[in-house]
Amino acid sequence: MACVAAFSAWGGWRGIAGDHLPILGPMLMPTGLDAVDAMPALAGRPLLLIHGDRDSIVPPRHLGVLRDAASSAGVAVEARLITGGDHNAIIADLPEASSAITAFIVGTLGKGLDGGGEGAFDEPR
Repeated sequence: MACVAAFSAWGGWRGIAGDHLPILGPMLMPTGLDAVDAMPALAGRPLLLIHGDRDSIVPPRHLGVLRDAASSAGVAVEARLITGGDHNAIIADLPEASSAITAFIVGTLGKGLDGGGEGAFDEPR
């Protein structure tokens, strides 16, 4: 896996439960399997986070939670808050989101295609 792109992701189960059911929600969720805890496993792989500012399912604050966790784990992270983006149609409806994804993947996987360095599709030198 050369890179990771995540869309409308949440940082942890208790956090998302608390967004929808304050006080009680976090108490009902077990700990573990949180995205923030997985960030060290991404070391050496660039991460793109995309979130819509109108997401009512996973509030946009989770973009910052994940960005900060990735950065603290030493992961090269790019975070994009897309104006007008909701939860489900952010990629299909907003060209800014799909353009960011394309640029990230081409920039990550195709670094060596122009002779400027090794990319994921190039033979090792």
